[in-house]
Amino acid sequence: MNFIELLTVITRNRKLFIYNFLFFSILVAVYSLCAPKWYSAKTTILPPEGDATMNLTSIIRSLPSNIGNLALGGVTTEANIFIAILKSRTLQESVAEQFDLKSIYSTENMEETVRALNSHVNIEINDDGTISLSMESGTKYFSGGEEENEARSLARDVANYFIIELDRLNKGIRTKQAKNRRLFIEERYLQNLADLAIAENKLREFQKETGMIALSEQIEAAIMAAAKLKAEIVTKEVDLEVLNKYLNTKHSDLVRVGHELDALRTKYQEVIGGQVNRGKDNLKKRGIDPFIAFNEVPDLGIEYGRFLREVKLQELILEFLLPQYEQAKIEEAKNIPTVQVLDEAVLPVLRSRPNRKLMVIMASVLSFSMSLIIALSGSFYTKLKVNNSEDYNQLSWIVSEFKKDFKKFRIGKSSK
Repeated sequence: MNFIELLTVITRNRKLFIYNFLFFSILVAVYSLCAPKWYSAKTTILPPEGDATMNLTSIIRSLPSNIGNLALGGVTTEANIFIAILKSRTLQESVAEQFDLKSIYSTENMEETVRALNSHVNIEINDDGTISLSMESGTKYFSGGEEENEARSLARDVANYFIIELDRLNKGIRTKQAKNRRLFIEERYLQNLADLAIAENKLREFQKETGMIALSEQIEAAIMAAAKLKAEIVTKEVDLEVLNKYLNTKHSDLVRVGHELDALRTKYQEVIGGQVNRGKDNLKKRGIDPFIAFNEVPDLGIEYGRFLREVKLQELILEFLLPQYEQAKIEEAKNIPTVQVLDEAVLPVLRSRPNRKLMVIMASVLSFSMSLIIALSGSFYTKLKVNNSEDYNQLSWIVSEFKKDFKKFRIGKSSK
């Protein structure tokens, strides 16, 4: 069939096309007036800001892109955390209970209510990074203006309540994280205080036992004392040699200088630690002595360094933990909003569906298609009757058989 023949068939059956178009148009118009009217309210929030103290993702994000994405395992933005909370069963059950959606959706249990709510909620991340949530609410068939206003209000209120619950749950999660972090740091902080006290006590006891207060100053004092003693020894030795030339060995001056020289030598040996070994017992007995024997310096210096190093180490740990501990207490105590709303949901004015324009277009296409099928079938049936009687008779038999089955079905159904 060429275009002219097709146009001829359409023209010959133009009344069929007109009647079908009018029928479907009226049907669609009646349905659009009686069908439920749906209204959609939309709210938009800004993406959450990463919190370096609370979020591991901020640390992972500082890595190279390929390593960071691998470590995150597909969770690439903090916005996905918001979406996960919005889609969580906990939040949706809270919304369903708040607005009694079980009776509105006429469902039997909470699971069906949540499933129905999910079918009317749309959550997405926009190209600019913001997060949008749309809530759709509809009326029943043959609804009036009051029911339409209720549907509008429900769509707006549910959309805004989603964001309120998102903020509440997110603050609860952050507070719990902050509390766990504070408890961990607090335990370590108290342990550090105990370790620091132990280290300070050990250093103090060591200083009491050895008299080692300031190692470098005490060594310097010992060197100066040793040098002074050595100078006095040399002076006395010179005096003794001079006296030996003029006095006999039993002279009182010679004996006195000899005793003084022996005392200086003994004291010098104590200072340099050459022959006298005092040991810890003697150190305890002598109390705090600013002069340290040279042979005691290596061992005492090592012990003193260990005790002092432990004290300094615990002090450094304390300097690190104390700000962290105070920050954790602040994070746990703060109660500021975590969700920034860019656009609140407002009362929708226009319907989201049904779309009357689209319904009219679909009715026009459907009516034209059905009319064309009927017209072409009639034309084919007529041509077949004229040109091929055998096929026409066979087709007529097929149609008559279907008519018989249809009549039997109607009789059986009416008898029941």
